[in-house]
Amino acid sequence: MINLYFMGYEKGYTIQMTKQDLIDLKEGIVDYNGISYYMSKAVKHDYISKGDAINATSPIIENPHIKSSDWGWGIDPVGLRYSLTSLYERY
Repeated sequence: MINLYFMGYEKGYTIQMTKQDLIDLKEGIVDYNGISYYMSKAVKHDYISKGDAINATSPIIENPHIKSSDWGWGIDPVGLRYSLTSLYERY
């Protein structure tokens, strides 16, 4: 088994993959590849200047430059486009 880390690595999450999984991915024959993009988050500048890493538990603030849904989630089409472009370029 090969351990591949993803965005939850700081919490110790790992994805277990076999050699066959890597062969299938290399050949481009995966059954499904998906992405969930719910919202973007903004963090106060002084939090970053202290040298703290930004992660899922970072204190967030409302982003005044984007609209929010009824649930208070930021609606950020530019962030979605950036994420999709990054995924496209990487994979």
